[in-house]
Amino acid sequence: MIKCRLVERKEGIKLQPGDMFYKENDKGEIHLIVILPNRANFNLTTAKRLWDVSGEAPKITVNPSIQYNGESGLYKPWHGFLKDGVFSDA
Repeated sequence: MIKCRLVERKEGIKLQPGDMFYKENDKGEIHLIVILPNRANFNLTTAKRLWDVSGEAPKITVNPSIQYNGESGLYKPWHGFLKDGVFSDA
């Protein structure tokens, strides 16, 4: 299990699994990002299109489970749950 925490994203600081941060996109929209246990970024704001995302950062719940297939080749596949700000493997 990995407990999430809300952090401020700063230059040179390496983010860890469970870190959540806000990021502005090129359209000026603010998105909430979380680092998955496999270290991939997962955009919780756009995830609302496909998942039920509830709660306030860092105590976010995502339903159903998150499956990251690793199609980019940068990160290993990961499948698990984010419930009340805690990651657990499926």
